[in-house]
Amino acid sequence: MEEAAVTSARDIWVANQGYSIDKRKRHIIDAAAELFAVRGFDRTSVADIAQACGLEKPSLYHYFPSKKSILLGVLSLGIDDLIFEANEVLKRGIDDPLERLHQLLLCHSRNFDKKISHVKTFLLESRGLDANERDRYLARRREYEQIIIDVVAEGQAAGRVRTGDPVILAYGVLGTLAALLLIWTRT
Repeated sequence: MEEAAVTSARDIWVANQGYSIDKRKRHIIDAAAELFAVRGFDRTSVADIAQACGLEKPSLYHYFPSKKSILLGVLSLGIDDLIFEANEVLKRGIDDPLERLHQLLLCHSRNFDKKISHVKTFLLESRGLDANERDRYLARRREYEQIIIDVVAEGQAAGRVRTGDPVILAYGVLGTLAALLLIWTRT
């Protein structure tokens, strides 16, 4: 029951960001992410995605006008879920900034593990985005990174995180975590 509430709250938040997402679209995006991660965008057809979802190809176009829009959905949903979950951590009102950072990194790890196909799709396919699509995605990613940077800076101000440029420290932590998670998911 709790999971349904979280999904519902997440869907409302995502919808408020300008996206319309329901369970069917989420299912299509997740299935496409799996296929894109294994086969690549160019070698995955709309028919492949429809079949993976148990839909007929024309039905898929009811939810997405093109294969490219499905790819954008994969990329958007991954980062939107990260931002949503990070904001949920911040809403808990954790006083200690180091514990807040710890909870954010746990959230990041869980999200990465659940959405490894979304991450692989980003790594493989983001270079194919046009400038506007890439800029939109990067703006959302910077929004997420800023949450981490702000918590690192708060930790520094409280004497709980070592001194230094909070941007470099935040990127160092995120980069190290990403590398460890990539190694972990390969085994």
